[in-house]
Amino acid sequence: MASPKKQRVIILFAGRFPSEKAAALFVDLNAYSLVGAGADVTVLASRRLERIVATAKKSYDVRLLPVIDLSRIPIVWSLANYISVATFALAAFFWLLMFSRPDDIVISNDALPLLTATYVRKKTMYEMHDFPLTSLDMYRQLFSRVRWIMVTNEWKRLEVLKQFQIPAERLLLERNAVDVEKFGSISKDEARGKLGLASDAKIAVYTGHLYEWKGADTLAQAASLLPDVQFMFVGGAPSDVENFKREWGTQPNIHVIGHVEHAVVPLWQSAADVLVLPNSGHEEISVHYTSPMKLFEYMA
Repeated sequence: MASPKKQRVIILFAGRFPSEKAAALFVDLNAYSLVGAGADVTVLASRRLERIVATAKKSYDVRLLPVIDLSRIPIVWSLANYISVATFALAAFFWLLMFSRPDDIVISNDALPLLTATYVRKKTMYEMHDFPLTSLDMYRQLFSRVRWIMVTNEWKRLEVLKQFQIPAERLLLERNAVDVEKFGSISKDEARGKLGLASDAKIAVYTGHLYEWKGADTLAQAASLLPDVQFMFVGGAPSDVENFKREWGTQPNIHVIGHVEHAVVPLWQSAADVLVLPNSGHEEISVHYTSPMKLFEYMA
C-alpha cells in the first residue's frame, strides 16, 4: 500500500537567505518545524548578491529566484528593497504557476509576494510580523484573498479584527518560539571556559541586532553606571557593529562581539550572569508588534 502523499508547504521569503538576520532564521526554523510535523517544505527566496552560501544540507528544498538587486548601487535603500521585493513577487508568481500543485499551502510574511501568489493558489497564509500602517489598500486586498492570517501576539489579533473586519475564524494566534533543546544545556563555567571569559567576572549579555528600537544604546548608557560589570553585545549587521563600536567601544566595560553563528549564541547566553532585553518603549514596533524570540531564548 502506497504511503500517503505529504502535504507540501511553500514558504516565500523576499530577503537574503540564509543570512544573519532574525527574519531568515525564523524562516529556517519554521521550515524545519514543518518538516518535523511531516510536511514537504520548499523555501522560495531571493537570489541576492550578498547572500551567504549555505554549506550544510537541509531537510527542506531551497530555490533562489532571480531578482533585480540594487543593494550595491548608491540608491535609496527603501527604493532598492522595493524593486527587489517586486521582482521577487513576479518570479515567485511564475514559479508557482509552473511548479506548484493545487493542494499546496503557500505562506509568507512578505505581503506583495503573497498577494501575487493568491492568484495562483487558494491555500495561502499571511504571517503578520509587523502591523500595516501604509499601503492599506494592498493589505485589504491581501486579507480578502488569503485563507488564513497568523498573528504573533494578542494586540495584533485585536487590531486586525477592529481595523480590517476580518472574520475571527480566519485569524490564528501563534506566538514566536525557539527550540528549547538548543539552550541551557551547558553550565556557566563551561561556557566561559570555551569563550575565554573569566570565571569570576560579573557579565551581562545582550544578543541580537543593534537597531535603535532594540534598545542596545540604552543598555550601553547603563553600562557607565556599573563599571564592575562587563557588558557583552553579541550580534548585529557589520555596518551597525562598526557604528556601535565607534560610539561605545572605548568604554572599558563594553565589549562589542559582533555577529556570531546562531549555534554559538546559546554559549554566550549560558556564560552570562544576567541576560538583557532592553527594547525601547519609544518605538511602536517594540511596544506592540513583537513576540521576541530573544526573550524565549533567554527563558530557555
